[in-house]
Amino acid sequence: MKNTKAIIAAARQRTADREQRARAAIKRLIAADKPIDFAQVAQAAQVGKSFLYSHPALRQEIARLREANGGERIRPVDEQITRRSEQTVVHVLRGEVARLNQEVGALKQRLERNFGQLSAEQLRTATAQQELEDLRRHLAALQRDSLPATQD
Repeated sequence: MKNTKAIIAAARQRTADREQRARAAIKRLIAADKPIDFAQVAQAAQVGKSFLYSHPALRQEIARLREANGGERIRPVDEQITRRSEQTVVHVLRGEVARLNQEVGALKQRLERNFGQLSAEQLRTATAQQELEDLRRHLAALQRDSLPATQD
């Protein structure tokens, strides 16, 4: 009789260990955002599916979680985009757009200033060339006028 009690106690302990592994597996699957169904829980807990079906509390919990997910796989957290994360991305991108708009404005001003300087420089160069041409003509006229008349 003493031997039977030990066997029954060991069986109860194995059952309790399996239940604990199954509950821990459910928690891990939820935390990892993985699908909850009998096959996944059995594999993660290293217990048979028949064990899960034969324990009403575990069976109900797994069925509830499976139904809560609509029977579909839960997307991993890194694939999910929450409303808050979308708002954060939009905020960051708007800030980047504003910064780039400022940079574009500054570059436009710099370009206009440089173009203005270039235009002014071109104007001064054209004016100087015109003055140089005028001076050459004047010099040529002076040289013609100052040459002694040649006698024939």
